[in-house]
Amino acid sequence: MSAKHILVVDDEPDIRQVVADILDDEGYQVTLAGNAVQAEAAYNTGQPDLILLDIWMPDVDGITLLQRWADRGALPPVIMMSGHGTVDSAVEALHSGAEDFLEKPLSTARLLVTIAKALETRQLKIENSLLRDQSGFNSTLVGHSPLIRTLRDDIQRVAPTLSWIMVNGEAGAGKGVTSRAIHQHSTRGSGPYVEANLAAIPSENIATELFGRETGNGLTPGHFEKANGGTLVLDEVGDLDL
Repeated sequence: MSAKHILVVDDEPDIRQVVADILDDEGYQVTLAGNAVQAEAAYNTGQPDLILLDIWMPDVDGITLLQRWADRGALPPVIMMSGHGTVDSAVEALHSGAEDFLEKPLSTARLLVTIAKALETRQLKIENSLLRDQSGFNSTLVGHSPLIRTLRDDIQRVAPTLSWIMVNGEAGAGKGVTSRAIHQHSTRGSGPYVEANLAAIPSENIATELFGRETGNGLTPGHFEKANGGTLVLDEVGDLDL
């Protein structure tokens, strides 16, 4: 597997070099940019797998640059960095399409964990998209009965919301098809679709399976983390072994 390409954009040469050295030691391919012009050139030459982007730069600030890239379509994960970060700037960055936000001075451990998490989430989204294309899966509900029409209307009504949704019914009733239809009609339809069969998870493992765990080798993501930006289906909730 080829090394992941990371674009580091920061107007401070010392910070650029320190970050580059850290990433190089981890096996990443690194491109450096000291301002918006250099960042645009690097971005257009070959889109990176991930971007580390400073918010405060003298020519064009990072959030403006992020918004420019987002307006062009598909955007790789962008992690914003700032030594003068505020809650407002972090919220604005995330609303503009950033994957995460890091405060300076950067913690090496947190930097690497955040990058690994963002790259894994991106890979999951790509794999989900490929699986949908390869399987030719169609979540369209078939039928014209009053019940099917009502179900379609319910899906259209609840899918755009950010609420928890319970789908119940007998075995074979189409709960899985309905769940996928809700996902695909939601604002998270391009994100990962993750199913967790709770009945199959032993009670002693439920916390780590759902929320992940930290080990000596880093962070092992749980189902909630894997579904970040998409939909998590907790299947067989009634059979959960507590």
